[in-house]
Amino acid sequence: MCFRSRLTRRSSRFLSCTRACEIAYELVGEGLGVGRVIARPFVGTAGAFTRTANRHDYALPPSGETLLDRVKGASIPVVAIGKIEDLFAGRGITQAFHTASDDDGMNRTEEQMEAVDRGFIFTNLVDFDTQYGHRNDVEGYARNLERFDARLARVLPRLRSDDLLAVTADHGNDPTTPSTDHAREYVPLMVTGARVRRGLDLGVRKTFADLGQTLAELFGVGHLAHGTSFLSEITSEERKRRSPQSMICLRPVRALRATDMSSLRQQLEAREREILAPQAAKSADSRGRLRAEAEDDVRPAFQRDRDRIIHCKAFRRLKHKTQVFFAPTGDHYRTRLTHTLEVSQIARTIAKVLRLHEELTEAIALGHDLGHTPFGHAGERVIDTLMPGGFNHYEQSLRIVDTLENDGRGLNLTWEVRDGIAKHSKGSPAHRSACRSSSDRARSKGRSCASPTSSPT
Repeated sequence: MCFRSRLTRRSSRFLSCTRACEIAYELVGEGLGVGRVIARPFVGTAGAFTRTANRHDYALPPSGETLLDRVKGASIPVVAIGKIEDLFAGRGITQAFHTASDDDGMNRTEEQMEAVDRGFIFTNLVDFDTQYGHRNDVEGYARNLERFDARLARVLPRLRSDDLLAVTADHGNDPTTPSTDHAREYVPLMVTGARVRRGLDLGVRKTFADLGQTLAELFGVGHLAHGTSFLSEITSEERKRRSPQSMICLRPVRALRATDMSSLRQQLEAREREILAPQAAKSADSRGRLRAEAEDDVRPAFQRDRDRIIHCKAFRRLKHKTQVFFAPTGDHYRTRLTHTLEVSQIARTIAKVLRLHEELTEAIALGHDLGHTPFGHAGERVIDTLMPGGFNHYEQSLRIVDTLENDGRGLNLTWEVRDGIAKHSKGSPAHRSACRSSSDRARSKGRSCASPTSSPT
């Protein structure tokens, strides 16, 4: 359902148009659940208005997880061309290009076919709908089809041996009918590629979701809620013996490429998308590390951080630090190490119940007291009085993981784990200085650093 504002574009009036649509979106979009509010500016005079290319869609975010979310969650680039970014409210997209025409859209698509080695390039050609279909311009529609055919002839020879090309649409807009609205429910679906069976009739599909399910199977990102995959139907015998390496799908031109097989890490990251709460931090969405480094083929980012903490020297030294008492002599007193393991167990239980990221939670729990002093809290109070500027163990914990471990190189943990370590101690605002000082040290050494400023779970 759409609400459209159509005002002439004359600078201030155009601003009024966009502002009116922003207000309308707040009222009927966010307020009543209307799917989209479209700002569609015009130029010209009464009786001779012409649409400009400055359309903007204010769309509600998808109500559930989409194919784009899954693909991006598997660390596969998702490139949106045309109005795709607006339609999905920017979600599940790694790079977006807005276009002025169908020719511009095809230019962008060809550019991205060369630039993107693997990924999902999702292009929408909107002129068929807005310029010709809604205006019942039969001749213009026919000419645009001929132009698209010519551009398609340029694309086909550029398909790689494991590429697949699908041409389809999301609704019919027949320019020969009396109505200027969407007049047809059935849309074309044409698929080709070096490993696609020739002359196969896919029949009339029950739902458009079949295409999404097919792409989900191709990328190995798990089964979607709707649709039936036809990947096995279109795949030749030779291709069935091989995993898909890349794909291009266009809507009317969508382009898509995937690797031969997602790495174990990517499969685990995709699994996180399926089982964790929407608000939970995801490994694939981490803000990064102090120093950029290649991802592991097996372990997601937060799991690597947990392993780095367990194997560091500071973690092993916790067994000689007492928890509360100054210098107990028995065997049954808690040490910092046993306390840390208990905190980790409780934290993981809470994270599991709330469907939060258990390994991120565990990494924070295992690292939170790395900087604690010997002799319990009494030792911290004594050192606090002796050190200029005072002493806080959570600041020291961050200093250990950022600088002191690995002969001054630190553990190079993710932003999220460092943020949790810095902020674990009763919400004290002193953590901010710890994060700033750590970041300042990183910058002085020429590193890039995103200082923790909020605490994701």
